[in-house]
Amino acid sequence: MKEIRKKRGMTQVEVCNKLGFTQAYLSLVESGEKENPSNEFLSKIGSLYNVPPQVIVFMTISEKDIPKENKKVFNKLKPLINKVIAEFV
Repeated sequence: MKEIRKKRGMTQVEVCNKLGFTQAYLSLVESGEKENPSNEFLSKIGSLYNVPPQVIVFMTISEKDIPKENKKVFNKLKPLINKVIAEFV
């Protein structure tokens, strides 16, 4: 998400002022430290960036979020997911 924000020429402070979230929260989400961002956050940031919330959700998923038994499938899908994300960045 940080990449999208920067390509849109926005700072964290600007995004937070528009969305009503704290800079600390956005920073945690962008760095991957915040697991499972709220639906409200995903919806609002998707609208702000003009990116479907589903794509925003994909951006927040990392391999550590995937159960061990599904990692093989996740790793096969990851390149396709990254292509979809790239369309919006």
